[in-house]
Amino acid sequence: MEYIWWYKNESTEYDPCTRHCIYGQDADLIMLSLLSHEPNFCIIREEVIHRWETVEGVTWVTFEASKNFQLLYINVLRDYFDLEFKQAFNSIKIENPDLSIEFNLDWVIDDIIFLCFFIGNDFLPSLSVLDIAEASIDMIFDVYKFQIIPETDNYLTENGDILWKFAKVLI
Repeated sequence: MEYIWWYKNESTEYDPCTRHCIYGQDADLIMLSLLSHEPNFCIIREEVIHRWETVEGVTWVTFEASKNFQLLYINVLRDYFDLEFKQAFNSIKIENPDLSIEFNLDWVIDDIIFLCFFIGNDFLPSLSVLDIAEASIDMIFDVYKFQIIPETDNYLTENGDILWKFAKVLI
């Protein structure tokens, strides 16, 4: 990722049509690839089969690697974010014509990454009231779209910095 950021920001040979593919199991790779704002990015990973087993009333999950691979196209994920959040921004503008915020997919993606950190990752525990298994991502996205944006008329992050005067509305 460091090389990709260097290549994009410092290299004189940067080509915006460059395709990137990264291999790994870590879900944080999705966030890192989104954060790169590179349009042609994919993640390849081994398929993991989850097996739930219950013995004497105790349930646990075992993981087994398969011979199959999964390919996640980040540009498709970006397209879905674009559809969902652009539509929300347009409806907000209709209800609140005085809002000055303009839709910018890269800024929305930066905010999405910030919001997802509240649900937790490998380095940060989740907030106790947010659980990915209980649709917390959907809930926090709805709060962002229909409460934070209309109330603050701004994004939560800018150029990698958290705008705390707007983020406190979330917190």
